Amino acid sequence: MSGPHKLADLSLPGTEDRETETFGARLSAVLGGNHISAEIGAASGLKMCFASMSKGFTAIATQAFTTAHRMGVLDQLRGELSARLPSYLEFAEKGVVTMPPKAYRWVREMEEISKTHAEEGGFGPDLFVGAAGVYRAVAEDSPLGGEKIGKRKRGTTVEDVAAAITEGLERKKKKTD
Repeated sequence: MSGPHKLADLSLPGTEDRETETFGARLSAVLGGNHISAEIGAASGLKMCFASMSKGFTAIATQAFTTAHRMGVLDQLRGELSARLPSYLEFAEKGVVTMPPKAYRWVREMEEISKTHAEEGGFGPDLFVGAAGVYRAVAEDSPLGGEKIGKRKRGTTVEDVAAAITEGLERKKKKTD
């Protein structure tokens, strides 16, 4: 949360000051909210930067796993990651297999993140426009676009995510050829 007021400062009509302090602090603890800045928009900025790291990494992993699958080196890529960056592999695998039902939402989120990094950070838009493109391919071009949380048929393994995206990209390429 950001802005000049903290949730712990919440006052309720008809309560005494001491009761209000206790209520606000308890509510803040229950909601898990942290006041990060008096500046309005700081919490939104933090959310954007955090999502750029987590969901941006998942887009990179999705693209890398799919390309490795298409090149016949997916097992070797996973082996290298396991040996050199095991925590990255674990995070990548979890992110890639849980992403498909959410990919359609993440397209717009990556576009907003791109805008934030351009306007606030001074960077060009390409990195997160590209991430949006990865999620658009999953949502619109692959069989994974129809997946629903709790009712998954495809994309429950890294191999099947890569295979499904490959199917979609090949089908799209045939349409444009």
